[in-house]
Amino acid sequence: MAFMLKIRWDIASGKIGDFKANQEALCKVMQDDHPGVICYHVDYPKKNVSEWVEIYANDDTFRAHLANEKARSPSVRLSPPAKRLLALLRLTRRGIPQDS
Repeated sequence: MAFMLKIRWDIASGKIGDFKANQEALCKVMQDDHPGVICYHVDYPKKNVSEWVEIYANDDTFRAHLANEKARSPSVRLSPPAKRLLALLRLTRRGIPQDS
């Protein structure tokens, strides 16, 4: 079953350039290396705020995203909480039911 993540990032003052550079690197990984990603949309609705929508075709696609080493580096550089978010997602993915 397809599912969606919506993430809102509050970006520290003076860090928007770094954030955008790492977001663009992650976007390239998503486009080049993540079959089954239906949508990866990034928006900057106001200063120092970024909102993302990620839609995955199925659980296996999401698992592959979490396991992809190329995506981890830019993700962790986006903000200090990203490292905690990735750890949480790795924990919760254990609860994602296996496709039959």
